[in-house]
Amino acid sequence: MKRDYGSGSIARHKNGTFQAKLRVVIDGRATRLSLGYARTRREAVQLLNEGRRRYYDAAGRKLPRGAADTVESLIERWLDKVVRAGRPSTYELYRKVLRQHVIPIVGQKRLDSLTRADVEAVQRQAHERGLKPNTIKTLLGIFSASLTYAVDKEELPGVRNVVRGADRLYRLRPRSYQFLSPQDATRLLAAVADSPYGNAYAVILAEGLRLNEALALRWQDVDLELATLRVEHSMAWVDGLRVLGETKTEKSRRAMDISATSVAALKAQRKTQMAEQARAGSEGFPWLNHDGLVFTSAWGAPASDSAVRKDFTRCLRAAGLPRMRLHDLRHSCATILLASGLPVNVVSEKLGHSSASMTWNVYGHVIPATRRAAADAMDRALSI
Repeated sequence: MKRDYGSGSIARHKNGTFQAKLRVVIDGRATRLSLGYARTRREAVQLLNEGRRRYYDAAGRKLPRGAADTVESLIERWLDKVVRAGRPSTYELYRKVLRQHVIPIVGQKRLDSLTRADVEAVQRQAHERGLKPNTIKTLLGIFSASLTYAVDKEELPGVRNVVRGADRLYRLRPRSYQFLSPQDATRLLAAVADSPYGNAYAVILAEGLRLNEALALRWQDVDLELATLRVEHSMAWVDGLRVLGETKTEKSRRAMDISATSVAALKAQRKTQMAEQARAGSEGFPWLNHDGLVFTSAWGAPASDSAVRKDFTRCLRAAGLPRMRLHDLRHSCATILLASGLPVNVVSEKLGHSSASMTWNVYGHVIPATRRAAADAMDRALSI
């Protein structure tokens, strides 16, 4: 009896197992695909039925190139071809996010059968796992980028970017930022004097560096005589190792004049590091600072950002200050400078923001003195 085209076949092997096979089209090429092994013929039939639903339409016709791809196969392809070519830290973040929050939910779905309901399921699962609305928005943005690649670059027929039309189930909340007043900043600097990373906190606060920019700072990037430094790199994780990577954006690469506070902290850090290197040599340990980093562990290895954050929390308690993120030192720098009357474009350049408007959007609401000055200026102009 002639078997219908696309019905597949089941072969029994000498060990008693049953193998299901199906002729399919993948990336434009016909191939005979093994759907797996089963202990019984009934289970092998189930494998065939699942395979036909994935690779054939309701009329029994083979699906066109790419339509039989799964969400997981697309994501892995996009990560490898597109994201990997960028910053290593971005690749690691995207891969982690998608493998944790998208692939387990819809990874095995065919691309052409993906729906808005699936996107909502991803959101619900992420919410149940404790992700905040703003983080879920970021997750959807990453997922959307992979689907856009499938539609625009691979031009897969029948595939749509369903993320764009899906409802956002969780309302975004305005980001909350904490800032240190000049008085609290002084208290903190006094409390970190004995911290192994106290000099790093002082530079981050005074210059508005991101943590990974500070951890990637090299002595060759610093000129203590001219009181300048250059931000050239950002610390990144690559295959479980901390390495010098690219900055967050092109604008993040910048040169700046630094304050006397930073010069003093960097001079103290140089003395501390020289003492640590001498101790390592006297105790027979290799000095691990091969990149000439400014802020390192006691043996010269790149500092762990988690260890730095943990120590920062301890320093806040010692100073009697409320709990805050280490990144809020950068926010504190911006707030103090703007409140002192420094132009927004100057602060924006110092922080390495992409534009002055971004700086204003983030910090404009915390400088009431500037807003009051603008209102007073208008009153003076209209009274003439």
